[in-house]
Amino acid sequence: PPPPPPLPPVSSMYVVVRVLTRDVKKASAMFEHLGLYSDSVSSQPRIEIVEGSVEDLTALGGILQSATRLFLLTLTSLRHRQVTVERGILSLFGLDNENSSSSIQHIVRLSAHSRGMEGQPSNSPFRWHSECDEQLLHMCNRDMGCKRDVGVTLLRPSLFMQDMTRRHFAPLICTQDLFYQLGSAPDSGQGEYEDRYKIAMVDARDIADVAACALSEPIAQHAHNTYILSGPKALLWGDVATAISTACNRTITAVLLNDKQFYDHFGGSHLYLKQMQGYRAGGGEDVDGDIEVVTGHPARGIEQFCLDNALVWQKQEGVEEEMKQKSKKPF
Repeated sequence: PPPPPPLPPVSSMYVVVRVLTRDVKKASAMFEHLGLYSDSVSSQPRIEIVEGSVEDLTALGGILQSATRLFLLTLTSLRHRQVTVERGILSLFGLDNENSSSSIQHIVRLSAHSRGMEGQPSNSPFRWHSECDEQLLHMCNRDMGCKRDVGVTLLRPSLFMQDMTRRHFAPLICTQDLFYQLGSAPDSGQGEYEDRYKIAMVDARDIADVAACALSEPIAQHAHNTYILSGPKALLWGDVATAISTACNRTITAVLLNDKQFYDHFGGSHLYLKQMQGYRAGGGEDVDGDIEVVTGHPARGIEQFCLDNALVWQKQEGVEEEMKQKSKKPF
């Protein structure tokens, strides 16, 4: 449906949610299209969109000053700097100063999930997330010098189903009816890599539902909790290909690569290779029911996700080269 007409600027109204973005125009268009500025819903929370960066602490100081709750999401593309960037953000709240003017009461952090995160290699995104989690828990612990009463909630999701709609997968599915992923070495040590490990992939919509509950319900209900967010079952890459095939009514194939082939295909990304190696080692196969515990509804399955996104993989003729180039961009 066409987006609803924009409403007056929110600066003149009581702000409930403040969104930090690097692109105000893009974010505004997205929220308007979702109907979050509708006058017809009097109880609809107002949204203030502000331009900024998680690395610009001078600007962030004013933006976060009146915040009572914070949804903390930083990109793993920051790599080993992720923990430093988040430490800077947390320092703005004066957690070690009981006279601080900050009004923060609750911090919900979007992390990642893999069994044994703290034992991952130094260049693994699971390692960086683990360090950020521990830093947040440490800084908000009264026994460690925190002078404020701040609750912490950690969200640890498995691999996103939405990854299959990204430029590294969707273009090839559209034009060649296949996608590439990391495989497992055959037991013999010879031959093609195989489809032998599972991941309990999660729909990002379920992550959003859990985050919304944690941020809007009483703080005591979620403070000091960690939620493991997975799909309803662990999936082989062949299972994912089958679900996309059913949704699109044609055969899609998962092509399994060895480590060097995978590294080369995804633009020489150690970050993505280490993430998938962690899953291949069994780090993402656990199925947990925290999504239903928190939200009251079961986690969405891969079949429903693929049906909801079938248009993304619609067959496209005559654009093979353009789509192929999109898929070759670094991950």
